[in-house]
Parts: sequence; C-alpha cells; structure tokens
Amino acid sequence: MKLTSQEKNILNGEEGEVKALAMSYLVKLGEAFDGEEMVDIAYAHMSSGSALRTGEIEYLESLANQGARVVVPTTSEVIPVDLCKPQTIGAPQALVDEHRKLLVIQKRMGIATTYTCVPFTQGYVPAKGTYIASMESAAIIYFNSVLGARTNRCGFFVLFAALTGKYPKIGYLLDKNRCGTHRISVQAKLTGPTDFGALGYHIGALIGSGVPVLEDLCKPGQEELIMLGSALATSGVVSMYHI
Repeated sequence: MKLTSQEKNILNGEEGEVKALAMSYLVKLGEAFDGEEMVDIAYAHMSSGSALRTGEIEYLESLANQGARVVVPTTSEVIPVDLCKPQTIGAPQALVDEHRKLLVIQKRMGIATTYTCVPFTQGYVPAKGTYIASMESAAIIYFNSVLGARTNRCGFFVLFAALTGKYPKIGYLLDKNRCGTHRISVQAKLTGPTDFGALGYHIGALIGSGVPVLEDLCKPGQEELIMLGSALATSGVVSMYHI
C-alpha cells in the first residue's frame, strides 16, 4: 500500500505503540484486499465488547491503560444487559458489574456509550460520500444505502480505524463496488415495517452479497428502511441497496 508520510509515522510508532499496532493491522487488511491507499474516516461505530465473550473487555482495558483514545467520533454497539434496570431481565450481578466496568473503559478511550445498533437515530448521521468504519449489519446497510456514507463490514477492525482515523480504501469505499448487481421490480403493495422486512428477507436469500436496485417501490419511511436493510443483511450478506 502507498502510505502518506503521516501514515508511515504512525506505523513506525511516532504516535505511540497502540496506534502503531492499529495501523499495522489496517495495512495488513488493505494488502489482503489489494488496497492501494488509506483514507481518512470521519466516524466509527464499533463493538462494545462483551463479558459473554472471553477477553474482549480485558483487551480494551489493556489498550486504555496504554493511553489509547479514539481520534474520530465513535459510538458503541449493544451490550447484553440494561445498566439502568438490570433486574428487569434478571441479569447476573457479575455480568452487570463487568459492563459497568466496560462503560468506564470506553469513556476513558473517548468512545460514546450509545449501546445501540442504530446510532443514526441518536444523532450520528455522517454526510453523503463520507468515509466511515462500521460494524453491525443494520447500521452498515443504512449508512451505505440511505445516507450515502461509505463503509464496509469492518468487524473488529473498526477499533483500529477509530484509534488511527484511517481505513484502507477497499470494498464499498470504491465506486465500482457500489453499483447495482440485481434489478428488482416490486409489484406488491407494501404497508408498514413488517412488509418491508419480509421483502428484504426474500431478496437477501435470492442475491446473497449482491447490491439490489429496487424499482416501483412505494416511498418508505425510516422504520421501513431500517427493517428492509436489516432483513436484507440477515438472509443474505447485503451491505447496500438502491431504490
């Protein structure tokens, strides 16, 4: 990959060991997918970490102890407990305590403790054409399709992108991969989120990882668009659609 002088400095450790490690992972990701360069991202939506998966919270804590802080606005994904009213679902106290510890760690790192899979409903609305890094199927497809921002299914690499403000220009960040692959005429009259979810689930199962172009679709609202995208990403691995 062709790195700028700033990116080389990060990789060489001039901005600290944590950022150097993060950049090294991003470079490896870019090289694996024949990426030519990095881009600057404006926002990130990352996994919160979960006590249900061994080592995740501890890993974030180790980074925080090394002074790690995100350099772009960063929101966090859902967690398996309600920290305000944990008793409502009978959450074990040990699990609650671990996620209260996580909350403190995230605040130390500058991460917004949004705990949501739809951060755009909480005011995080990146502009059209903006490069971002996101995980969470429902968020990724909404960012790409409705808002026109550009993200891949970034998984755990979101953390490294948030720490550096960089991500390799690959996948849905490239114009050529955002073009429609399947043309679909919707003849049914859809009313409400459930109908849009059923449509999305059917199309996703048919096209897998394609980019559908939906024609003759009645004008949907936000809830319908969220349901459509979530379902497309559930039965398939659709990350973007056009209407």
